[in-house]
Amino acid sequence: MKKLKKISRENLKKVNGGSYGCAGSPPDNPEIDSQCYYWACDGGQWVQFLCEG
Repeated sequence: MKKLKKISRENLKKVNGGSYGCAGSPPDNPEIDSQCYYWACDGGQWVQFLCEG
């Protein structure tokens, strides 16, 4: 299971616009159904981020 990181919406945009690219689209995870979770590309792999606020 991938680790969850807390991140603000502003930082999420920075992560998504980073220099590392991820192949394809974020994986589906039926266990994550909250609208306050996001997939972001971090170091070339998809990571789940938990938004704050």
